[in-house]
Amino acid sequence: MGSNVSENVSMESETLQRPATEKANLIIVLLALVGFSFGFVLFKLLPLQQMIMETYHISEGAYGFLNAAQNYISLILLIPVGFMFRKWEARKSIFFVGCFFVVGGLIMAFAPNFVFFVIGRAIEGAGVTLVQVLQFSLAANLARPERRSMVVSIMVSSTMIAQVIY
Repeated sequence: MGSNVSENVSMESETLQRPATEKANLIIVLLALVGFSFGFVLFKLLPLQQMIMETYHISEGAYGFLNAAQNYISLILLIPVGFMFRKWEARKSIFFVGCFFVVGGLIMAFAPNFVFFVIGRAIEGAGVTLVQVLQFSLAANLARPERRSMVVSIMVSSTMIAQVIY
């Protein structure tokens, strides 16, 4: 009789853990898709180079600065963002990241001059940095300890594959 109770308890705990694991796996897949889509964000302006240069009457050097603005802001924010997300819940972090993308995209879409276009790109670059940190930390937290390195590898690969395709 004692053995039946322990079997029932172990079956119940497996049943309770299974949905959480399935939900975690779904979130990990979604995070990989997010990484894939943001791989394209990094290079989205390249096909528009001539149009941007003609619209804003800028040189190739100024256009290069536009692309670098995203990288500069990423270098500045990477470490502080990691500390910030450590204290925030996931929903608040995801909302925060989404705001950066929306605001940066809107500024770029309606930029009256090149300076505003660069500011929009920098804000969008902050969003890219935020999503990368959030993507890796959420994936690592959701994965079982023995699967963490594989899950983080999938996250990195998802972004790299998009960059290679693009």
